[in-house]
Parts: sequence; structure tokens; C-alpha cells
Amino acid sequence: MHRKIIKQGVGGRTIFLPIKWVREQGLAPGDEVTIDAEGNNLVIKGKHAAPEDVKEILIDSSITHSHLRSILSSAYKAGHRQIELRFEQQAKLSQLNTIINSFHGLEIIKHSKKKVLIQCFLETQEDDIEPLITKQFQIGAMLLQELMKREPIDIDGLKELVKNNSRRLRDYTLRLINATNYQTERSYDYYDLVTQLEKLNAELLSLAAYLVKNKEQVSHRFEQNCESFEALEKAYRKKSFSLAMRVWNKHHRFYSELVTPETLHRLGMQEEPGFLAHHFSITMRLLHLSSRVLALCN
Repeated sequence: MHRKIIKQGVGGRTIFLPIKWVREQGLAPGDEVTIDAEGNNLVIKGKHAAPEDVKEILIDSSITHSHLRSILSSAYKAGHRQIELRFEQQAKLSQLNTIINSFHGLEIIKHSKKKVLIQCFLETQEDDIEPLITKQFQIGAMLLQELMKREPIDIDGLKELVKNNSRRLRDYTLRLINATNYQTERSYDYYDLVTQLEKLNAELLSLAAYLVKNKEQVSHRFEQNCESFEALEKAYRKKSFSLAMRVWNKHHRFYSELVTPETLHRLGMQEEPGFLAHHFSITMRLLHLSSRVLALCN
């Protein structure tokens, strides 16, 4: 919707309000509206405007960087439009800015010595959810590709990929799922799918860091995990229940054989304990992920 700005008096400017909106608000000549400046935008609120959604959080003086991000993440994912942080001691804006920049659409709009008001300027678009989930799958594929190649691992590039992309995508996607109640009765399944994808990416990064530190390479046994992930992505993209079921059955057999006493004893003699710990964790994560994909393809 566009409106022309009309000059009025000395320095004054006027625009016409849409008549449909005026009628919906029950406004008459002489009534007041609220006008708020939000960055480069002006927001006009009628007398029936919903109360501002502000989440107030008290921040303890002993809080760590990671704990503060976790608290902010919970409020962000819950869909709150504004988050007000009340600090026991003076707020450290440099630290807070670093955390805020790890989220899509958050900005500090007001602050004092012990109080910071943060606002999310993102629109809630349900159509963004599927492309965001696809990006999480793509990040996982890139991580696995980097792990399997017989060349030095670009660990700095992978850290950037996971910490500044996968985690940010997770939080934004979960916010959208919550705000839109995406797919209604399947909302939880989507929420868990996104959570498990980000956790898998974090575990793949952890494995990469271990391999670089210990100058090791992945075992050929790890190829089954790569195949399962690739097939899961395809099953989800096509929403194919039959393919998802085949992937789940195959990966479940792989996991069941992996944890037998005989296999554990043999692998303990052949593989480094550090690699095995990562291998088991990722294999279990993929089993959980395959169950969620199966549920969403049903």
C-alpha cells in the first residue's frame, strides 16, 4: 500500500489513512492514534491495537556468555516481539551485541545502565520454514563432505558454518514454527526435526575438530552414516514414506549391529576411543532424525 505525502503549513507533512483500516479501528475525527518510530519505519496503532508483547527477564550478575545467549534464545524462539533485559549490574553492551548479532532480526532499540530493550524486526512468514529446513540439510551435507574427503579439514570454515549459520537458522526456524503453529498437529515433529538437524551439525563439527587435533581420518564404517543422511534428505524433500521407512530400517540395523558386545570389542581393538565416541553419538542422532523424518512423511 502506498500513500503520497502532502505538504501542509510550514514544514508539516500529511498522509491519508486507509479508510478500511479507519473503519475497522472505529476511528472518528478527533480520535488519537499512536505513532512509533522503529528504525526507518513509522508504525501507526489504532485504539484496538494489541498490547505490546514484551518479555521481561532479570539477568543475574554471575551469568555467563553462553547462559545469556541461551536465555535470550528461549525468549526469541517463543516468538516474543520485544525482550527487556534487566541487569543487576551495568549491562555489558559489547558482549550483548555479540550475542544479539547471532540471531536473525534482533536489534537493541533502547538501553540504560541496567536495562536493555531488544526488538525483533522480522515478519512471520510461514513460507520461509521449508527453505530454512532445506538449508540445515545442506549444511549437514557440506560437513559430511568435508569429513569424508582425504584432504586437510578446513576447521575454521566449518566452525563459521555451524556456529554462525546452523545455530542461527535453528533459532529463526523454531521461532517461525512457534509463531505460526506450523502444520498444527505436526508442529512438534517439525520443531524436533530442526533441533536434531542443528545438534547433528554440531556433533559433526565436534568430530571434525577431534580429527584435526589428533591428525586422524574417519573410518570407512562412517560411510554408512553419510549414506543414511543423504537418503534422509531425499526422503524428506520428496515426502516419501516408503523411502523414509527403508532408510529407518537400514540405519536401525546398522545401529543395532554396532552396539553388540562382539562389535564393540572388535572396534575397541581397531579404532581410537575418541573416534568411536563420536561415531556412536552421530549414529544415534541419525537414528533419532530418521524417526522424525519418517513421522513427517507419513
